[in-house]
Amino acid sequence: MRGFFQHRRRRLIFIPLAIILGILLLIGVTEVVLRLLGWWSLRAGSLGYETVANADVIIVCAGDSHTEGVGAPAGYDYPSQLAARLRESHRRMRFAVVNVGRAGFNSSQAANRAAEVMAQLPRRPTLIIFNAGKNNEHNFTDARILPDEARKMNRLDQFKYLLAHSRAFRLGQITVSRLQNQISVGAPDDQESWNKVLNVYGEEEQALLRNWIARDVEFLRERAADHNVPIVLLNYWLSVKEVDEAFAELARRPHTFFVNVIDFGSPLFHVRLPRTMLSPDKHPNRYGYALIARLVEHALEEKRLIPPPD
Repeated sequence: MRGFFQHRRRRLIFIPLAIILGILLLIGVTEVVLRLLGWWSLRAGSLGYETVANADVIIVCAGDSHTEGVGAPAGYDYPSQLAARLRESHRRMRFAVVNVGRAGFNSSQAANRAAEVMAQLPRRPTLIIFNAGKNNEHNFTDARILPDEARKMNRLDQFKYLLAHSRAFRLGQITVSRLQNQISVGAPDDQESWNKVLNVYGEEEQALLRNWIARDVEFLRERAADHNVPIVLLNYWLSVKEVDEAFAELARRPHTFFVNVIDFGSPLFHVRLPRTMLSPDKHPNRYGYALIARLVEHALEEKRLIPPPD
């Protein structure tokens, strides 16, 4: 009798262990499947309306939330709407528009991501559209303006590094004061706490930000030049001084072009009820992204970066 109960007790102990092991196995298998699906979708999956492997023209769109499409429903970001426009205007050609934008990215993160995707695609892209730099005001993650030893630090340690080397980075007195205040109060490591750390209107800070953006674009140009891929620099619907100035200067270099979409291409934008083009958080909505897609399409045709419409 005692042996029966001992055997039953062992079975009862085994059951929850088997359940836990089964759950862990299921999680592991799910992770592997998701990674394989992600790899396959990038390698040969449907991106835009045609697969990358079979496309005649491949466009990679890199950037931050304005490329990812924050402020609009899924599928209404500007790259998706650009793909739809190209499908309608170029019925004899197959286009793949690959959106690798991610909200919060600074220009270094966006450039790194574009270079990674360019190396992973089954064929070299026809061109890269780059729209990033606004988040450089508060996001120093992987910043190419920082030396290697500081790029992998957490945000608080990066700002401590900047404070300690403020002369080397030409940060102004107002910025240093804000850094000291943030560090002394132990501000949390989140975006909102650091949004206004930099005095981005100061001459020295503007020079810092322009230089940072230029380094990232040069990094991407070097990677793209190996495959003779042009870079199209796309700014924001609202003026961001350091981005506008850096892009205008960089566009003078070989295989680099600038598309200006400030006010969605119309000086009368602010008179025409901007709420119809913007989401509550000031990102473009689906209609704003549609205007950007139209401006980009026309610019690509004018600069002869894509074939003329049918």
